[in-house]
Amino acid sequence: SVRIKGTPKATSTEDIEANLPSDAATGDSFTTDIELFDALGNSHSVTMTWEKTADNTWSLNASNPTSSADSTTTTGTISGFPISITFNSDGSLASATQTDSSGTTTSVDPSAISISVAGWTTGAADSTISLNLGSANSTTGLTQYASGESTASIGDWTATGNGYEPGTLTGTTIDSSGVVRAKFDNGETRAIYQIPIATFANADGLESESGTTFTQTYESGSYQLRTAGDGKAGEIEASSLESSTVELTDEFSRMIVAQQAYSAASKVMTTAQDMIDTLISMKR
Repeated sequence: SVRIKGTPKATSTEDIEANLPSDAATGDSFTTDIELFDALGNSHSVTMTWEKTADNTWSLNASNPTSSADSTTTTGTISGFPISITFNSDGSLASATQTDSSGTTTSVDPSAISISVAGWTTGAADSTISLNLGSANSTTGLTQYASGESTASIGDWTATGNGYEPGTLTGTTIDSSGVVRAKFDNGETRAIYQIPIATFANADGLESESGTTFTQTYESGSYQLRTAGDGKAGEIEASSLESSTVELTDEFSRMIVAQQAYSAASKVMTTAQDMIDTLISMKR
């Protein structure tokens, strides 16, 4: 038997949705956490700090990642921060700038801010992550509205990354083209095989065995393997068992009609014979 194991995937995108409270005072800061997976499937936690620096302006910083199992163990070095975020007067996201290690500040697309993690202590390759804070002049990611609370706080926080740890097989699916996909408990889905369809030059020449099994013969010709749906090959119906193509209800109805027609015809023949016998008798 073959054991199929889900492979890990390093986090390469991180989408963030949140409302930064416009009723926070300048200098107020708030923290949130995101989860990152390295290329070996290890889980790490990064603490993000959001500080209001002026009206409609925030600064985003991030701590070095730590092990999700032990927050006291630093597991890498993060770069790409600080990020300055500005909002429009209607609360929608306006723009973002990024300051590198040399102090140079550049404007960046808030929906694709590049950050990285180097020196993973797990031995994994360095990670490059596209941080999506939302599109400019929209409310698809970050917004800045009043929190509506006595103590201002970040609301509607959601962080969605595309990384995952190694998974365990939970099931399989088969589509109409015969592609078998393995499903894992980490959310991964992977194509592992494609079922071929055998066709013959003369399918009527196959020799019937028990059930729905047939044997190739000289009359049928050699089989040809095709992709489901290609040419003469039909599509595959997943989770189905092929049975007889005969509809019993229709066949019973046809049998009854045929039997009645036969009975009626036999009566006609009997009546005709009786008439002939009567005529012969009258002649005598």
